[in-house]
Amino acid sequence: MPAKSECQRPAILFVDAYDSFTNNIISLLTTSLNCSVRVVRIDTPLFPTDASLAEELRKYDAVVLGPGPGHPENEADVGLMRRIWVASAYVDGEGGSDADTRVDIPILGICLGFQSLGLQCDGAIRRLTGGGMHGVVRRVIHSGRGIYQGVGEVDTTLYQSLCVDIGQDDLPDDRWEDEKWTAKWKDTGIQGRGTIEPLAWVEQQVEGRDKRILVASKHSHRPWWGLQYHPESICTNEESRKVILNWMSEVNNHNAQTGRKIERGGEAKAGMPVRPSLLAQTDAKKLEMNGHRPEYDFENEDLDYGYASKVVDLGENVDVPEIIARMEAAGRDLIVLESTNNNIRGIGSEMVRGRYTTIALHVDNALRVEYSVGNGFAKLLPASKTSATRANAQKVFMAGYGGIWPFLASYLDKRKINNGNVDVPFWGGFMGYTTYELGLEGIDVSPHSPLPAEGIDRPDLNFAWISDSIVIDHQENKVHLQQLTQSSIHQDAEPLWWLDGKGRELVAFLSGESSFGPKTPSAVAAFATPSTEKARASTPNPSAYQSSVRTCQSYISAGESYELCLTSLSTLTVPTVPTSPSAPLSSKNSPALSSPAWSLYRSLRAAQPSPFSSFIRLGPATFISCSPERFLSWTSSGRCELRPMKGTVKKSLAPTRAEAEALLDVEKERAENLMIVDLVRHDLYGVCGAGNVVVTRLMGVEEYESVWQMVTVVVGNIPGGDGNPGGEENLDKNGVPHGISVNGTEEVPRYSGIDVLAASLPPGSMTGAPKKRSCELLNGIEHERRSLYSGVVGYMDVGGRGDFSVNIRCAFKWDDECQNDGQDTWYVGAGGAVTALSEDLAEREEMETKLFNTLNGFGLGLNLGRPTKPT
Repeated sequence: MPAKSECQRPAILFVDAYDSFTNNIISLLTTSLNCSVRVVRIDTPLFPTDASLAEELRKYDAVVLGPGPGHPENEADVGLMRRIWVASAYVDGEGGSDADTRVDIPILGICLGFQSLGLQCDGAIRRLTGGGMHGVVRRVIHSGRGIYQGVGEVDTTLYQSLCVDIGQDDLPDDRWEDEKWTAKWKDTGIQGRGTIEPLAWVEQQVEGRDKRILVASKHSHRPWWGLQYHPESICTNEESRKVILNWMSEVNNHNAQTGRKIERGGEAKAGMPVRPSLLAQTDAKKLEMNGHRPEYDFENEDLDYGYASKVVDLGENVDVPEIIARMEAAGRDLIVLESTNNNIRGIGSEMVRGRYTTIALHVDNALRVEYSVGNGFAKLLPASKTSATRANAQKVFMAGYGGIWPFLASYLDKRKINNGNVDVPFWGGFMGYTTYELGLEGIDVSPHSPLPAEGIDRPDLNFAWISDSIVIDHQENKVHLQQLTQSSIHQDAEPLWWLDGKGRELVAFLSGESSFGPKTPSAVAAFATPSTEKARASTPNPSAYQSSVRTCQSYISAGESYELCLTSLSTLTVPTVPTSPSAPLSSKNSPALSSPAWSLYRSLRAAQPSPFSSFIRLGPATFISCSPERFLSWTSSGRCELRPMKGTVKKSLAPTRAEAEALLDVEKERAENLMIVDLVRHDLYGVCGAGNVVVTRLMGVEEYESVWQMVTVVVGNIPGGDGNPGGEENLDKNGVPHGISVNGTEEVPRYSGIDVLAASLPPGSMTGAPKKRSCELLNGIEHERRSLYSGVVGYMDVGGRGDFSVNIRCAFKWDDECQNDGQDTWYVGAGGAVTALSEDLAEREEMETKLFNTLNGFGLGLNLGRPTKPT
């Protein structure tokens, strides 16, 4: 049977209240009902008059009012919802006569939309007794009628701090079973003309908690329904899908019985649920500027890359730092993405151990893109054969491309190649970091702190274009020496130009030949190991941090957030000790391997082996990390994978997997993980479209060197990739917009993993949910920029792949604070997720455990949080 066309399928208008689960609901509606969904925000300016709103509503079979933070009594939190209730409240002489502004349209309210329905029907809204219930799963007791006809047992996920009160707690227990479906004890309704009909309850016998929570209802006279719970959550069972199907049947019955005519095929003002692709944005901007966008030389340089490589067996005793010392001893800038726990066997899967180490070569001479939040221009430093011959930086107007992410996507797309070694995840391309604040810009949240002072350079995005690299495959014990050649016709050139003159020695060393054993380059001797005598750490005030936890919980209790990822930055002052009187006191201009930072990194990587360690010295920033958390990876076929990590148990408390699983299998830990899982599903759906996201592993426990972690794996298929052909019919069905080509014609949009990266920042595991409101609240609770902490580091390569990790268990510093005073100032972040179930003391202790483990890993003798050794 042929698929229905766009104008034949049911049309639903979804009202988004800036929630982080919106796209999950849209996917549920689209795939369950085979419908077309369009989206509009609660504060949209599209409908300035009631008549213009009514005109839009006539194009839809029904409206869904979505979840979101806040209170239904606050105009700013519900906005358009109130106007839609009014537009559909009075028809056929029921109190309104203006046909231009009234539409008899069915409505389903979910969570905040449900509470808005309760308020509209004269119910009361109050806080739940005992605090909110977020990310918790409960059995629903339903009536078995209406939208629950033929529905079995429903286990569903709750995200609520508020509830609709229709007097249920006033009803004596001996009358409850007989009257809970009638609500006759409570006269509710619009001006007394209607009542709320309860359809489902959550009933619980927990001391200090509400025992009767209304979770589904219908208005007795209007086609209005509501669900307090989240039918789209990954932990809500499949029976809930039947509720959505039944609701659509009720919608169809109402529209048929009333003779309502839906104006299909007209041009709707509401938008599509999937973001336009970054490449489409760039093309659209070029078209919009009618060819007047400034042209830059770099745009048309190096468009015909080739690929050359040499594979060498890795000797048994060859260490990664020794390889780096051989190749980059004198370089100031350096990028290393290292799997430092690859040699640890028997503690987990290959994914946990990590497989590859990627070393960027000649970073000093590489093209570099720097961008700071709030700046309309990016700074581009052209590539050069030597750092001494580098041309002056160019200022590139980002609005001409649609922003920094469309610019990067366009640059990479023009240089894409397909003939590299398929056994290697990185052939060349962008490597670098983004800050937490860059992610805030993407969700329209202003950074907490002001921009750095004029003349101080602290980029929020810094990527180097790497054409020469080394990739070590620790599983196969192979070393891949790689180069992006200047032309595809030179892809077989041997030797690689940067191996010329020392190629045989390097290959022999990598192979472990004894005659070419390790040697220490003279440049490494400029600085000794940092002094342990005067190293000092300034850590968060315990009582102040616990107070911040309680502040977070007050917002959660008020319905402003479901989960807040509270963090704090500590400072670490490290003396720099030059080995000779002629060496400068400041380390900011010294070669990377002779800086104290390299020594700190080597100590940290030894103390905390992890799959996503990194050392980045790029421009004014230096960053070191032993992160256990992969943020996002993608393949050239369009497969994207996010791995949210929430839930930690120290091995000292749980020596075995069974003990760890038991400690993590509690409501608080599972709720923390679930909330972020549902959030990242939303982020993925925003690019991949409805039906193209799956959870392949839910709340699995992974083993690391010193802890057990609860990790979920969420996978999406990007339109146009092998997993989703992205044909026109499929794209329309899933609400994916057509791209705009340079000549103005429509074409299949070209998405890549960069689209997902841009849509997913900042990492949900570092924000809480809903993401936008949570970040706004955290700006008011935390007192400084997080900067590189809570950002991401990784690569985007010319083969269409990418891999980024979350910046935790890390430290960073800025060159502008490296004065000639003989010391470096480092920033070390730590924190945790605060929920309604949190305890302030436990949250502070969790933060300190993470912080002290990192600080103690630098080998500076700090011994924070450890018993004092006897003298």
